[in-house]
Amino acid sequence: MEKIEMTQPEPIPKQSTSEDEEYPAEHLFKENEPLLDLEGQHEEKQELAHRATEPAVSRTKTFVFLATYFIMNLSLTFYNKAVMGSFPFPWILTAVHTGSAALGSLVFLMFGHFHLTRLTTREHLVHFMFSLLFTLNIAMSNLSLAMVSVPFHQIMRATCPLFTILIYRLVFSRRYAIITYLSIVPVMLGVGLATFGDYYFTALGFTLTLIGVVLAAIKTVVTNRLMTGRLRLPALELLLRMGPLAAVQSLLYSVLIGEFSEFLDFVKAGHLTAERILAVSGNGLLAFGLNVASFETNKLAGALTLTICANLKQCLTIVLGAFLWDVPVSPMNGAGILLALVGGAWTLAAGIVAFATLIFLWTALRLGSLDAIRGATAQDALTSSLKESRLHLLIVATSSGLDLCRLLLSASILSYPTPVLIDWAGEGAFNAAETHLAKIAGPLRYLENLTSIQDNDIVLLLDGFDITFQLSPDVLLKRYFEETATANERLIAKYGKSHVRKHNMHNSILFGPDKTCFPEDIQRLACWVVPQSPLQPDAFGPYTDGWGDMLHARPRWLNSGTIIGPAAEMRDMFRATQEKIDKTYDPEYVLRNSDQKYFADVWGDQEYSRILSHDDVPYGIPQEVQEAGLPVLEEGQKTEYHIGLDYRSSLFQTAAGYRNYIAWMMTNRSSLPSTSTSVEPYRIDLQEDVLQSKKPFAAISDDAALQKTSWRNVSLGFNTVTGQAFPLLHFTGDKSFRNTWWPRMWYFEDAERLQRASAQIQDQQIGSDLINGVSWTKNIPYDETERKVEEKSGAWSDQGEALPWEALLAGYPTPTLINWGAKFDDKTLVAGGSHLAKISGVLEYLRTLGPERNDDLLLLVDGYDIWFQLRPSALVSRFHAINNEASTRIQQTMGSKAAAAEGITQNIIFSAQKRCWPWKPEDPPCYAVPQSSLPNDIYGPETDTDIGFEKNPYVKFRQRYLNSGDAMGRVGAMKALFERAMEKAEKDRNFGSDQKIFSEIFGDQEFQREVMRQRHRNVFQKMGDWLTGRNSILNPQSERHLREHKGGKPDEFGIGLDYASLLGHPTVFAEEDSAWVTYDDPKSIAQASAELKIAPARVHDLAQDVTDSQPPFRPAVIAPGSSFSEDKTWREVPLYTNMWTSVVPGLIHHNAHRDGLKSLRVSVWDRMWYFNHSRKLFESNAAGPVGPVAVVHDDDGKEQAWWSPIAEKGGAKSDKGEWLPWHELCQEFEGEVFRDA
Repeated sequence: MEKIEMTQPEPIPKQSTSEDEEYPAEHLFKENEPLLDLEGQHEEKQELAHRATEPAVSRTKTFVFLATYFIMNLSLTFYNKAVMGSFPFPWILTAVHTGSAALGSLVFLMFGHFHLTRLTTREHLVHFMFSLLFTLNIAMSNLSLAMVSVPFHQIMRATCPLFTILIYRLVFSRRYAIITYLSIVPVMLGVGLATFGDYYFTALGFTLTLIGVVLAAIKTVVTNRLMTGRLRLPALELLLRMGPLAAVQSLLYSVLIGEFSEFLDFVKAGHLTAERILAVSGNGLLAFGLNVASFETNKLAGALTLTICANLKQCLTIVLGAFLWDVPVSPMNGAGILLALVGGAWTLAAGIVAFATLIFLWTALRLGSLDAIRGATAQDALTSSLKESRLHLLIVATSSGLDLCRLLLSASILSYPTPVLIDWAGEGAFNAAETHLAKIAGPLRYLENLTSIQDNDIVLLLDGFDITFQLSPDVLLKRYFEETATANERLIAKYGKSHVRKHNMHNSILFGPDKTCFPEDIQRLACWVVPQSPLQPDAFGPYTDGWGDMLHARPRWLNSGTIIGPAAEMRDMFRATQEKIDKTYDPEYVLRNSDQKYFADVWGDQEYSRILSHDDVPYGIPQEVQEAGLPVLEEGQKTEYHIGLDYRSSLFQTAAGYRNYIAWMMTNRSSLPSTSTSVEPYRIDLQEDVLQSKKPFAAISDDAALQKTSWRNVSLGFNTVTGQAFPLLHFTGDKSFRNTWWPRMWYFEDAERLQRASAQIQDQQIGSDLINGVSWTKNIPYDETERKVEEKSGAWSDQGEALPWEALLAGYPTPTLINWGAKFDDKTLVAGGSHLAKISGVLEYLRTLGPERNDDLLLLVDGYDIWFQLRPSALVSRFHAINNEASTRIQQTMGSKAAAAEGITQNIIFSAQKRCWPWKPEDPPCYAVPQSSLPNDIYGPETDTDIGFEKNPYVKFRQRYLNSGDAMGRVGAMKALFERAMEKAEKDRNFGSDQKIFSEIFGDQEFQREVMRQRHRNVFQKMGDWLTGRNSILNPQSERHLREHKGGKPDEFGIGLDYASLLGHPTVFAEEDSAWVTYDDPKSIAQASAELKIAPARVHDLAQDVTDSQPPFRPAVIAPGSSFSEDKTWREVPLYTNMWTSVVPGLIHHNAHRDGLKSLRVSVWDRMWYFNHSRKLFESNAAGPVGPVAVVHDDDGKEQAWWSPIAEKGGAKSDKGEWLPWHELCQEFEGEVFRDA
């Protein structure tokens, strides 16, 4: 192989030998043309004399470096993806790359291939700044990518040639040939089409992306000038000087963001094996070769050419992905790739373009043949002999709830079959609380009751509390047959047609896709042996599958919330799953009741068996599995259950990991909303199967204009990676999006009208045409002849009970009165002993609850100064939301390692007040507790300062300290807390108040959390604390009362505070914060804001959890003589609102006492929204059915129905179990309470 010599030019004479002499910047970057001017600079003005002085460089040499650059760049891209899967440390890998560049260059220096140039101090500084530019460019790209969509990031990076031209024009006065300017347009446009997707960005994301593009252009230009300017440094010398600095900077950044600490844990766990070291080393070696090729290409062909090469590399990545992984390339993507290559032909050498074009054409031909196979979808064997079949809709739901009603509403509007609710309010074998994994047992019972005639029916099984339909069932069925056909083509391509037939391999059951394996266990077959995702390798951008995070991962794993398949095969698969449970169920395993675990394990066995049947070796065997040995399947074990995934979300769109890739748009106009008018509008075309389905408002017969509305004229949710509108949306991950995105559903504004119209339609046909050669109808699970028309939009229980819509739409649990009838007259104790009795009385009640009630929720409120304002569903959902946010804060403040190791969670929430009382600032309840989570300017620039208001010095302070007037928590955690509180109370029976004890326990807890945090900090983290000036509360200070540093966590009770007063609002020290306002009356908001001197007004929209709760005047049963306005919404009633935070609290705690403010309990009682109808609302509730008081989702996103432990209604029970009806409790005060006499 011919050796390419890299010669060092003769040193340029200097005026002085002093290294400290400074040279002007223009001398450092003195203008010199590229050695082979492929860019056409100064096209007709280059001087012959100047050309004569340039070293002779052959065109062949330039072509060699261009080709080497392309090959190495593409190779490293795919190599990085492979390495990052098992070595998820991007900044350490960057340090390896730059360090390898330095080491490789040093080797060449040692062998005399170049000599070091003597540099001045200023020139050394230039090299340092160059290394910083190199690192900053990477950091800016990574930061911006988290704030914009991948397609937007790619199209912005495609503008790098434009900025390169601008830099040359403005800084070096360089002009280019007209053909060069023109060539940039098709290249940029081509890259835009090739990477077409959801152009989403935030303002900050746009700014950072733009800065990153400019930095990339500057880096490329500076690289060129350092090698072709006055210094004329060889590429190897530039790498030698820059590499160590960039490596150190990358490592420092890795330390600052915590990646280095994770890497040390990775090493300690023994994961840094010899194979991984070898793989990373090879990656570094390839990176060194790429850097040399990149620098030399820059030097020979010019900076502009290199930036255009980078654009073409994006296109070639897509092409190679299509060639290697059979990922589909749309006509638009293909046209974009071809356009970019044609544009590049004007700038690059013809040989390179021909090479790239050849790959493109070869791949296009190959894809064309595959598309022909896919396009000629033959009738599926499953339904080849059928003329008619049915679609069954099964929904797993034990009780009613808001999100179940949304699912049923969407199913009714879109004409899905009447659903069967699995495990609905059942007993014994039908009760999910009494059987393991009733989600599996319940559907299996249903499937086993079907006849053989129904074996080829399609069954759709859904979770009941986090799914919403968007498109009609005919679209879903068409997509099902298309996706299974495509999956079976992949099987044939992988194993061969004869092998597939021999082993009866086909995919006919589709599960929803997940971007992570749950439950995560690398040794489970379901986590590593299952097929790679068929989506293109850069579907989620250049770091697809590389960062180890959900956002950039392709969907590869099974999600059991959505399942569809033929009844017979579903029955077999459910039986196999039940058998898997029977064999492997471990009562000690935390996730033992995860149905997803067992479904995925059955799938993992299937895929493993498929590989072994072909005498293949599984790919990507984890180290732990290699050490333990590959699993052995039982002899004769059946493993083929025809399971596959809906990888492209053609049927089932999961939300987790897709938040940035879901867009809502109409397809009749420019699409994605943008804050920038400079973004070119584009369209995502609506699929033909949607356009062919019945028009969205076809059921509404009394509005001709609305009835004719096309699917193009309604806003639909799209997966911007695949470009498809999805039939249903599964809210995996962050459950708050169920409320955020519900108003985006196309039918939201006309939902009630559509539901009533759809209920009148008796047509059982699904779609107007045959689907896969079969006529499809809705399954009728039970005899519907006796049901009224208006009831047919409801559901059936799996026990055959008809559930009309109204029965599915379901106040607070009946209270238990603690210390009822007790007298507190002990003159030796503060308040006669009532505070002590509050602790002892609650503890006695808690002790009566067995361990099976530890996960129940307990709401504890003072009895004489608290009013409820919102429904219990709001309080329960807020309880979970506050705890989730607290978990994030705990991990941030303690460190994720310490929080996880110590098992720190929040299970109890007290309300928060502005003053630390009754403790002093030097006590832990005051100094050790966390800062408020409210914004530090919530009360304006004077927040947390004493503004001299004598009546309330704390008026501008944020809520930070514990108030014990109301608390909410898990029963088990409350038991432990009250046991400790009782211990403290018995040591000092005249302690003053329960608040003193609870705030002391909270202060001690927070002090010990800091002890735990310090215990888990490594040297780098402690150095980071020192650098950032973070002081520990453990540091001795003369005025502070410190606590003993304890081992373990004896003072941990999982206590947190409700800083935003979402649950309850103590009015003490916050008397000037709130007012009653009606949200539909802007004048009331403006007036209240003005009276409290809040400008501009902060209250605008009512919180989603309030608007989504059951309307104010719509009880399940209406008492005789009632005159409720059932359609009145929460926006139309007066609500007590914190005008600074815009929070409507769940309850109001009237503990403000200055200036006789306790009298507000009487004077403003008539301002509560329910006051004018309080008697009839009370009677209606008392007469209503016994049912859940709230149906919400817990901390893990699981649906839970919350029931009162007391079945009686219309009164209360004492803590001794005595029933106290309303007339006995409050007859004396009835006139004042109702004021309707």
